[in-house]
Amino acid sequence: MKKVYTYGVWDMLHINHINSLKKAKDLGDYLIVGVFSDKVAEDFKRKPIISQEERTKMICELKVADLVVVQNEFSPLKNLEFLRPDVLAKGEGAGWENGTCPDYDEIKRLEIDIEFLPYHQGTSTSGIIKKIQSL
Repeated sequence: MKKVYTYGVWDMLHINHINSLKKAKDLGDYLIVGVFSDKVAEDFKRKPIISQEERTKMICELKVADLVVVQNEFSPLKNLEFLRPDVLAKGEGAGWENGTCPDYDEIKRLEIDIEFLPYHQGTSTSGIIKKIQSL
């Protein structure tokens, strides 16, 4: 069984989150989804609108996710060391730019393949927030 790990904030769940999760699932047989803790999300972008507990529950309800875990650090390394997936899949953001990601060398030493997911134009959490603020 090929295990895939992906992670994110997943705040205000929207279609591009779903698209990313489906693309990650397509890379293997078992998808593990990391949800940034509230603290990590706030340090990374902004305070989440939806709490860590609720974001985790929402992802758990999606049939694409086989296991959901909280990621208590910006880097996925500790979760990867513990869970030992075959593939780490992630779209742009959270330090994933220009073909690299946080702790790239350490992840490669764990013999985990790294897959970069395509960016989906259109809906984004920031865009939803701006739209709400303009109403």
